[in-house]
Amino acid sequence: MYHNILIHKNHPHQLQIEKAVESLLVFIETDSIYFSEHLEDSINIGIITVIISKNNPHYWDDIYGYSWKIFETFPEFSFRVFNAEWVQEGLSEGNTFFVMHCSENELVYSADDSGSTVLFKKIKGKKLIENTIETFSRDFKRSGIIGRDLHYHLRYKNYSMAAYTMHQQLRFLFIDASWFLTGEWIAEHSLEEQQKHLSKFSSSLSKAFDPDKEEEWIVLGQLENARGAIQCNAEIEPISKETLEIASAKVKWVENEVGRLFQKSIVRCKEKLGMSIERAGIEEPVIDIIAKPDFPDSVNNLLTEVSLIIKENSRTDAIYCFGYRNSVKSNSTGIFIETENQKKHNHFYLIVLTEKRKKKAVNKLSELIRDKTGGRATVTLLLHKTSLLKEIEGNQHYFFYQTIKPESLVYQKRDVQSYINLEVNPQRNLINSRIYFGYRENSALSFLEAHAAIEKKGTTMVSAVLLNLAVEHICLGLINSILGYYPNHYSVDYLISICDNFTTLALEIFPRNTKHEKELFEILCYRPSLVRYNEIDAVYYPDAQILSKRCREFQLRASELGRKEIEHLEKIVNSNPIVNE
Repeated sequence: MYHNILIHKNHPHQLQIEKAVESLLVFIETDSIYFSEHLEDSINIGIITVIISKNNPHYWDDIYGYSWKIFETFPEFSFRVFNAEWVQEGLSEGNTFFVMHCSENELVYSADDSGSTVLFKKIKGKKLIENTIETFSRDFKRSGIIGRDLHYHLRYKNYSMAAYTMHQQLRFLFIDASWFLTGEWIAEHSLEEQQKHLSKFSSSLSKAFDPDKEEEWIVLGQLENARGAIQCNAEIEPISKETLEIASAKVKWVENEVGRLFQKSIVRCKEKLGMSIERAGIEEPVIDIIAKPDFPDSVNNLLTEVSLIIKENSRTDAIYCFGYRNSVKSNSTGIFIETENQKKHNHFYLIVLTEKRKKKAVNKLSELIRDKTGGRATVTLLLHKTSLLKEIEGNQHYFFYQTIKPESLVYQKRDVQSYINLEVNPQRNLINSRIYFGYRENSALSFLEAHAAIEKKGTTMVSAVLLNLAVEHICLGLINSILGYYPNHYSVDYLISICDNFTTLALEIFPRNTKHEKELFEILCYRPSLVRYNEIDAVYYPDAQILSKRCREFQLRASELGRKEIEHLEKIVNSNPIVNE
């Protein structure tokens, strides 16, 4: 039977398309058929979209299911089947699939002269794009909402529930992708089936779990098993922590990839509609701050307030909280000390990963948090550029491995992937730690000796600066010996606040309770550059004497503490044959 197929004679795939269209028309009563290219790269030749006739007695979804033999005959194409009502409904909800794949330029068969089902002249482009972004953003948030309890399950080692949570996150991400890649939501419960379906429309998502990598396919199977255990009470083998780490990385990667593909679909849609191209703004799936299970509610509320201030005033990729202390004592988690919390002013220790580090960002953010919370919260910010984390090594790698953990996560953008190599458990380089500690100790002693040589009336400002430099190096050595961390901000008050997280030494020697104690601490924190703008004897001599004694005591006790910690770690390493290997 002859059909008026509208494919151009010089089209590179004319013969394949004509043959496929002829076969479809034999079995499906059709109004129009379209051929279009995929959103990106060559999965196959392209997509054939069939719009069934209004007179067809069968529902379009049933026809799609029954036509699998035709589709298998033409593996060089991906096929979609719809009716006109579904197309119009999809467009009203912002489904850009039909704009990308069903224009007059893609029309290869029409039963009458009516032409294309999608009439671009009637589409209000701006409204369509707004609906598209609103619908996708709403649905995209589901993955983050589902994942809110993931850190709780991991913390209490409920690995089956953690695996099930990630299974559901991935399932809804695949559903979100199917909406704009295939024209409908594919609500299949099996991740394997979801991926198999999407593989006909996205080469990247087809390898979310790479069939050629056995370890990834095993992880996919364990996620499917976890769904059976939770939904059907099936008995399964225990799920390992390593499986969850791989699955967690997959969730982050799929989130990033689905978001990227959606952005690309918006660009293509705008091009088809003749609109100006600009980046579509997609709301992040989760703007909520993750509560810490071991923190009191009052502390979690304050941490939320602090984190939102950071997020609103810097281009924040992630926030991790590795401890907090009140105005008296320290209360930290993980590798740090744990003491009793008192419900007073709280100080948080936060690792903040940003797109870009700005000068004086630590000081500005710290002051902003203190001011906006009315002094109820202060922070020590370890501010680092996210992309540089992939370059860290040695003791710095060890520190971040210990602190950037799921249980420490407070906030994270959904399109940010971890740059830390979590598959490797780095060890402390104690030789470097001992050498570094020795250098800092010698530097501090040199500044203290210089201070002693001029310790007299008339040079108190210079004396204060030398004490400041001595304490800076004492703190650097102490921080590295205990944590293995190299700060990138060096003001004395900042370095001492880091020390306050793991020892009460600085709080004991440099108390900050009374007005006079705070004044003394302020003098200790004088920057060397202040000598340029003050008289050489600007510091009250008795205050300089008090600080001199305290700095010497700090040097002696910090030196003892740092050396004991390194010796303790060396004993652990020497007694552990696995580490030695």
